[in-house]
Amino acid sequence: LDKEEGALTQAEAEVLAAEVTVAATDLQTAAQVEAAESALMALRDKEREVRHRLDEIQNKKLAALADLNHSVKDSSRFDSLYRQGAGTERQQDQARTALKKARAQSGAIDAELAGARASLAAVSQEVDRAAAQLEAARSDRYQVEIQRHRLAGLKGRWDEQKAEVEAARLNLSYCTIAAPVSGYVAQKSIQVGDRIQPGQAIMAVVPLQDVYVEANFKETQLTHVRLGQPAVIKADIYPGQTYRGRVAGIRAGTGASFSLLPAENATGNWIKVVQRVPVKIKLDRPPPPESPLGVGFSLEVTIDTSDRSGRVLMTEKPVSSSRAIPPQP
Repeated sequence: LDKEEGALTQAEAEVLAAEVTVAATDLQTAAQVEAAESALMALRDKEREVRHRLDEIQNKKLAALADLNHSVKDSSRFDSLYRQGAGTERQQDQARTALKKARAQSGAIDAELAGARASLAAVSQEVDRAAAQLEAARSDRYQVEIQRHRLAGLKGRWDEQKAEVEAARLNLSYCTIAAPVSGYVAQKSIQVGDRIQPGQAIMAVVPLQDVYVEANFKETQLTHVRLGQPAVIKADIYPGQTYRGRVAGIRAGTGASFSLLPAENATGNWIKVVQRVPVKIKLDRPPPPESPLGVGFSLEVTIDTSDRSGRVLMTEKPVSSSRAIPPQP
């Protein structure tokens, strides 16, 4: 039993520890998943903004390229006119200035476009990292499910240990044989170390409270005996001590008739012998502790037959009679 209880205590401790671990891991991983989802959502919003900005810059780049091409053509045309004498120097300078401005704007837009592309690449990397962190957090959530299954297994083992402990306690209870009544051990037929079988008698117990006397009266003395009549009992072991009781029953037959080997007349000769009938007398109160009655004590019983209102177990006159018939010569 100690071994089973120790295993039960260990199983209970494992279950409690697993419950605490599962609860803490569940809260932690849930918070991690929520934080990773929020971070990924924010980075994707930022990525969309950067892409939108990149699209705007690319549109500006197209417009700047168109302006640059136009400025190149104007500058070339005014240079040709100036060399032919059809154009002025001022027109040539204005065309060259416009070309320089268009080239500067195109260069600035190229730098802005490169910065936007670099920002998009950085944000994309952050999105990838956030997605990886989210997958890791979700993987930790899967570990929580695994721990829950392990916890269920531990609880099943705990239940098995409890069943084994209950079985061990039940088996241990079988080692203690409790008497159905309180009393004195009058006859013990076993010794320490003996093995017993189911149904084997191991001792006799004399009740302490429900004590009765069985008096063997002659059949001729039972004519006026009724149930409930008072009786006075004296024990040889306690001179001067008297016990009082009442008639509780009269056996429906003589003691010889219910003996292990009843007498049987096999010769045909018959001799009338007065038989004795057991009468059960129940004590009015248990014997005092200083003068208890034991099984087999010699007692003297006197029944007061003046009160004949009780039930009659014997008729006033015999229903039939028999006589001894002398043997024929």
